[in-house]
Amino acid sequence: DAADQNVSKRRVVKAKDHEAREQALAPPDRHVDAKEGGKLNGNTLQHYHAFLSSVFSRAVVWQLIDSNPCDRVQPPKHETPDVQVLDENEIAQLLKALETAPPLYSTMTQLALFTGARREELCALRWADVDFERATIRFERSMQRIPGAGVVFAPPKTKRSRRIIRVGDNCIELLREYRQI
Repeated sequence: DAADQNVSKRRVVKAKDHEAREQALAPPDRHVDAKEGGKLNGNTLQHYHAFLSSVFSRAVVWQLIDSNPCDRVQPPKHETPDVQVLDENEIAQLLKALETAPPLYSTMTQLALFTGARREELCALRWADVDFERATIRFERSMQRIPGAGVVFAPPKTKRSRRIIRVGDNCIELLREYRQI
């Protein structure tokens, strides 16, 4: 009958060992990710929740389901990342160590210190983004590595990330020297 055919079409995954079975039966608050010690952070979970909620909302509009199951689940809380900042002594040590570093690494690291820009933004800089006369650097793109597509340039993460930063003479001199290499 139709019910038997429906059951036979379902894909049943059998856990081969205790750990896999435990993981399959884990409560919803236990999310697995290899990057962070086996757990997804709250921000990633918020993105998943929002995505699923939008999919189910569309299914409700199309009358495929009666209600959105995400409405019955409390969304995960936003987690503020723990940012570690170098103090003055650590910056001095880093600058001292950069004296013997290859020019590319030294320049990029110092540029990060001078501007506070993200690595993806620094890697996307072009010489046209540097105004040597006004001592400014314009950030309007970021570099991203996409599996299968390679390296691509994209707009920054947020509209506020598109900005012009005034930098000091040390930074401009550093960039002039690097440009000569």
